[in-house]
Amino acid sequence: MSALKETFALPLEEFGERLNAVLSPAHAIKSPEFLQGRSTQLTEVRQSLAMKGRHVFIHGFRGVGKTSLAYTAANLIQSPDKPPIYVQCSPDGTLASLVYDILKQALPSDPLQGKTVTETSKSGGVGLWKFNLSAGMRSTVEQGKLPKPESINDAVELLCFAMERHSKRPVIIIDEFDHMPKSEHIHVDLLIKKLAEVDSLPLKIIMCGIGETLESLFAAHMSTYRYFHTIKLDRLDLSSCGLIVLKALDALDVKIDPTTGWRITRISDGFPHFVHLLCEKILWAMYNDPDKEWLEDGFAKLEHYRAGTALAVQSASEELRKGYDDAVRKYSKNAEVILWAAADGHELRRKSGDMYDSYRRIMQANGREPGTGNLSASDWRCRTLTEAQFRARVYNLCKDKYGHILSGNGRGWYEYTEKMMRGYARLKAEAEGIELYPDHPLIPKRVNALVEYMERERFAG
Repeated sequence: MSALKETFALPLEEFGERLNAVLSPAHAIKSPEFLQGRSTQLTEVRQSLAMKGRHVFIHGFRGVGKTSLAYTAANLIQSPDKPPIYVQCSPDGTLASLVYDILKQALPSDPLQGKTVTETSKSGGVGLWKFNLSAGMRSTVEQGKLPKPESINDAVELLCFAMERHSKRPVIIIDEFDHMPKSEHIHVDLLIKKLAEVDSLPLKIIMCGIGETLESLFAAHMSTYRYFHTIKLDRLDLSSCGLIVLKALDALDVKIDPTTGWRITRISDGFPHFVHLLCEKILWAMYNDPDKEWLEDGFAKLEHYRAGTALAVQSASEELRKGYDDAVRKYSKNAEVILWAAADGHELRRKSGDMYDSYRRIMQANGREPGTGNLSASDWRCRTLTEAQFRARVYNLCKDKYGHILSGNGRGWYEYTEKMMRGYARLKAEAEGIELYPDHPLIPKRVNALVEYMERERFAG
């Protein structure tokens, strides 16, 4: 039996393990060999953190890979004696709860261990005597319990103690910083400033959030800029999306035709999450196919692609799916075509006139050209809107009543409020058999070159 046939004859759980080795739709990538298209940013993070007192803030849209970049960099920088510390912020979080979550990972919870690590040791052990903690906190730590800091100074002293105990070169990832209340940002700002004053502390911090959060943090004290190197992550370029697909195909010895490979990279809209999700679902569709004739040449069929796309839509983030479905359900079926028109082409922000041109093209391609009277035989769309009607509906989709799924600037320009929703809309359109225009400005000029690249890299075997 060939390696390909053996792979697709594996028990379900073992086949899932093979997929998990090369695809990460639900968890962060943690090693550079799977982090496609981010080598420049990875080097930037490492070089920035090589400087004393410097930390990194990674910002960008949801789903572009901020956590994956942070984890990959942290694993390269963190000393091998311990793994990096990872914490997530919450909407009701405070500086005290954030530091507490860090301490839970850095310090032992066993009272016996707690007593041991706090005692002064001639062999170089770390004792509490070095740190300016209150008697109450000192007692709490000695009992193996974790205290919550009551002040910025407490937080600094506890982190210094914990990091010295944790590892030689500790790294903390603070993810989803945009979830933390803005009222707490000034406290985090003060913590970073005070930590920078501790000369003997080798701690490095990588924070992830959206750009607005970064501005809010720096607004507290402009001097905070000096402690952070900021990195903005954009959506992945097309070639990097293609390399994710190729990596998964090579691992399972599967081949797909250039058109299918092209469409996977295109409808992902530059979001790595969607590339991983599509590949996962297509490969599961191949695994579940009772007709194993495709194993003879190793090529995925069109049915696998269609089934995988449909499964990807079903399993996409509940938050994205609910927001999209609510907007469509509340505003008749015209809304879905409008959302597809807003996601057509490569621009994140589109003029309403250009959106209407996309809308007319989609309607015409599906037998809804104005004046034809062809309004029967399909329940997926209603009559074609006039441009005035179209503009009114686009405007309404910006309202809270319809989930504020779109945002406008008042001058005829619109964009998706949640940028990852744009990728979901393209995925939804693909599942419905609707082809949207490419999502990159250079695609029309380089389509042949890209197909040749995919063929050369084994999309065509």
